[in-house]
Amino acid sequence: MNDLIIETKNLILLPWDTFDAVDMQRILNDETISKMLDTPYPYTLDMARNFINNIKNRTKGYYEWKIVLKSKNKIIGGTAMDLGSNPVNLTHIYIDKDYRNKGYGTEIWEAKIRYCFENTSANELVSAFYKDNIASYKMQKKSGMTIENNLDENNQLTTRIFKK
Repeated sequence: MNDLIIETKNLILLPWDTFDAVDMQRILNDETISKMLDTPYPYTLDMARNFINNIKNRTKGYYEWKIVLKSKNKIIGGTAMDLGSNPVNLTHIYIDKDYRNKGYGTEIWEAKIRYCFENTSANELVSAFYKDNIASYKMQKKSGMTIENNLDENNQLTTRIFKK
């Protein structure tokens, strides 16, 4: 069960619930997100329902959240983190097109980093992004992650940050 909740000034990470499928479909049915997350496009309501229903089958320590803008009580994206991997993998983040370039991605990314270093024994965190995903590059760099010049077979670059 995904009982971990992370809160920031503007946002809160909460577990997805089946009634959130409409919001997930609305956000993921976006060609840009599809390319950057390697998800199907168009993204259907059934795909969202199936994804949410399968979250409970994830390995222990893997968290998948909706991102809620507190001031509007509105789902504006999603993110995940795998505390069961070594090093901890911050995995992905996606933000609704109407809420991009407002700093919300960076706010959540930094909160996940802070949570890991303050509440787990992790000394190193990793992630990856497609080399064409300039927004992810900027967000991860701004959050203190080091971009490694090691393009993998999936056209992704690895990023990492160490506990200070």
